[in-house]
Amino acid sequence: MNPAREFEQHLLESLRRSRMGQVVVRTNSTDALDFAILLPDMGITFQLDAKVKSQRYNLSNWPGVSVPQNHFFILDDLACRKVLIDGMYGGFAIKDIPGSKYVFISQLDLGCMPFKRFNRRINRNRPELKGKRAIDLRNGICSSSIDGMIRAISHYIRNAEEGARHDLPCYGNYFGENIESGGIQRIPEHWERDV
Repeated sequence: MNPAREFEQHLLESLRRSRMGQVVVRTNSTDALDFAILLPDMGITFQLDAKVKSQRYNLSNWPGVSVPQNHFFILDDLACRKVLIDGMYGGFAIKDIPGSKYVFISQLDLGCMPFKRFNRRINRNRPELKGKRAIDLRNGICSSSIDGMIRAISHYIRNAEEGARHDLPCYGNYFGENIESGGIQRIPEHWERDV
């Protein structure tokens, strides 16, 4: 069995064992993320896409990327857009084989973390471009076990909305990013005077 299919099966078994919610499998779909976890008590469906890093990347093929080799990962830009379209309750479950770890990247982190995009040339029936997104896996939640990653997903589902909807400072603390202060200090009269 190839590493991606093996991980999908292992992830499915772990999700079912966690009893987080009813798991709908869509791994054969090209339009939907791999798994939907139905959570009727919360009134949400959590969408999850499974990805595998089976070997280290050649960084010379990805110019301008400053992510260390052992944390570097490439996501399909289309898969990223699918996760972002599905709203706050979605993300990626990643098995990093060379790094011996599992990584959960939430939709919220995917939207806020720094990344660099590329168009990779492909040639199926004719020359085309395929969007790729270079990321740092340290910007997700890393675990040494798949069960640890499942716990991270469960924790995110229960707690993400509070910080995302109410925290005023920039969300997250990401590798490869330095958040600086900017603008002028806001005071109450500004809210009445300008937009």
